[in-house]
Amino acid sequence: MVNLSVLLKDLNVLIAEDQTFMVELVRGVLWQNGCRKIAVAENGVKAVETLERDQIDLVICDINMDPLNGLQFLAAVRAGLTDAAVDLPIIMLTGHTEDPMIEASRLLKANGFLGKPVSAADLTSEINRVFSTPAPFEAPRVDKTAVYHAIEAARAQVKAEEHALGLDLAKINQAESGSQKTANSNEEWVDIADLEVGHFLVEDVISLNGQKMLSAGTALDNKQVELIKRDGARLGLSALKVRL
Repeated sequence: MVNLSVLLKDLNVLIAEDQTFMVELVRGVLWQNGCRKIAVAENGVKAVETLERDQIDLVICDINMDPLNGLQFLAAVRAGLTDAAVDLPIIMLTGHTEDPMIEASRLLKANGFLGKPVSAADLTSEINRVFSTPAPFEAPRVDKTAVYHAIEAARAQVKAEEHALGLDLAKINQAESGSQKTANSNEEWVDIADLEVGHFLVEDVISLNGQKMLSAGTALDNKQVELIKRDGARLGLSALKVRL
């Protein structure tokens, strides 16, 4: 069995998941085990784009995403249609634990499979198993043309949805002010033990049961810092993204 904290310390991990609660749960488990390089994608299209931009060593991927679900994303990786290695370790997550989902993941050479709700212990154990017992990789048979068209259709859907919401990301990025860039540069993940009064929350704080405890934009006061430090571990919190 590998030393998970040592392993994850040097890995870039992508969480492909559209539920904030699950993202925070998985991120918390990774953080507690020493991982500090964590990217998040809310659907398969964003996950593909992350692989185009970053070097990723492990993907923890939900099956039920839209557009471009987890199985389509897995097929794209295994077919060599992304910038990642075809044998990139991928662990699938889903609320559907019926045999067809499991079998489809296996046929596409998923390295692991976990049913929701996922416990911290199960996720830790599965990551450990994947890296402790690597199996010889044999690329599955994938209809590359069909997968390629699925990716392009999903990209078009995302672009259309962003346009409908007025989210022209290129123009938004170009128009981003210098002060905003400076603010972003001051954002970082901080262990709950290192939180200080006056830290601004960049994201909502969500507990293990899915309840929102604090809203993004909150400037932490003394009582809130004490509460998080005292009860954070019990609530599934290990680190928070703050603006210093």
